[in-house]
Amino acid sequence: MLHSQAFNAFTAGLRQEHAQEVTQWEHMVKAWEVDHSMANPYMLPEESVTVNDIRKELAEEEHRIAEQGGTVGGDTSPSGFIISGLGIEDTQLLLQTDAQRRNQTAAQMASIQERRTHLLRRIQRFQSVQTTYMPGLPAYLAEHPSSPPNLSQPETIPIHLPSSIATHARSSVCPNLAAVEDRLRYAHAHEALEDLRRQLRTRSLAARFKSENVRSQGPHTRMRGLQDQIEVKVRAARDRYNIARDALLRLWGSGNWENTLRLLGADDVRGMNERSLTQEEQEADARAQELAGLGPGEADRLPDVAMTGIVERGEGRHGLSWIWYNVSAAEVAGDTSGSMHECIRVEWVKARARAQRWTEEVILVDEEMRRVLEFGRWRATWWEEQAQRRGSEGVLLEGVQAYAYKQADAERRLVSIWESRWAPVRARARATVARLHASHALSEESMNVFEELEVEVDLGLDNTLDDEGLDDDH
Repeated sequence: MLHSQAFNAFTAGLRQEHAQEVTQWEHMVKAWEVDHSMANPYMLPEESVTVNDIRKELAEEEHRIAEQGGTVGGDTSPSGFIISGLGIEDTQLLLQTDAQRRNQTAAQMASIQERRTHLLRRIQRFQSVQTTYMPGLPAYLAEHPSSPPNLSQPETIPIHLPSSIATHARSSVCPNLAAVEDRLRYAHAHEALEDLRRQLRTRSLAARFKSENVRSQGPHTRMRGLQDQIEVKVRAARDRYNIARDALLRLWGSGNWENTLRLLGADDVRGMNERSLTQEEQEADARAQELAGLGPGEADRLPDVAMTGIVERGEGRHGLSWIWYNVSAAEVAGDTSGSMHECIRVEWVKARARAQRWTEEVILVDEEMRRVLEFGRWRATWWEEQAQRRGSEGVLLEGVQAYAYKQADAERRLVSIWESRWAPVRARARATVARLHASHALSEESMNVFEELEVEVDLGLDNTLDDEGLDDDH
């Protein structure tokens, strides 16, 4: 059920903006299943990405961020006021991440101090116009006192946007401003999610390039530094999304919007070809970080995932993170390399294969159950036939018949126990298959071959039949 539900959710999200592509992928995978000489939908085209390409992309992103760093004027609009506040929050988030790094050089510490000074001035300009749009804020803060702001660390100074105000006081503190913030927060959350997907793709490409091309220690060290930069951006995008979602939860409360902007857990922050670390891998990773002398700030910059290939062993239990279920058409169009479109196709056909293969596994288990029951009935009949085929007479014939009928009775009671224990499981499977068939969750070809769906089955029995007298070679 889990893999079928995940595949249905993935397909439904894609059909909203990529219906034509999904139809093409269906035809492509069906054609390949019939003839393996056709284009393989599970293979990605070769990508010619280099370290310089990734560095250039990161440099351009940093330049765009620097270009967007504006100031708040006295005649700014309500939307401009909120946008400025959101920009300050983003700057605070990045500064907090950079300030937590260990073993900083004098130049790095000087850069952080300069950024703090610039941020403090932005916050002061923001606060100078804040009472214009939030006239009740001074009285609200007087009623809810808190510790004074730490001016030496402006990244910790609260901004007090409408979402931080209690619901009952919001209309008096900032009338009509919450409606502006919720629209901007909603867009901000989607932008952060798009940025997270982009950075995860960059992380996967960098890991792939390192695995295939980097060999000696010098290039390995430089590549590790580049991967650290990418990981910082992944964490920043994750934190921006969580902040925006928390603000929306305070502004809107629970609702259907949470189906799209879901809670982003640690296991969800992974690329298409990444899987979460197992418990054993996490423990080994923690020991390695301890031996390397990494502190919390540095260890947090390392990914909590394992990079995998396109298709490899263990794919049957791999699940795609929900962040890839609703990739917009604009996001795909903005990917000039076209690799995102191909990655989504590969993950879709893999999700389809997982749903079908796990369905097949349950069908096979159900068929094994049926054959076990049929064999038990046949075996009981066979024992009864043996009672009539013996050439013995008199007392010996009586003993042979008694033994044969006892074995036949034991077989039938064993079949009865198995049948009663397996009946609920098989009934559940039939009901599930009926629902899937009604919702067209499986392809027509799959429904023609398989009739039942996946369920976990306990084939174990108690020791109640150990003394039933079955012969040793049964």
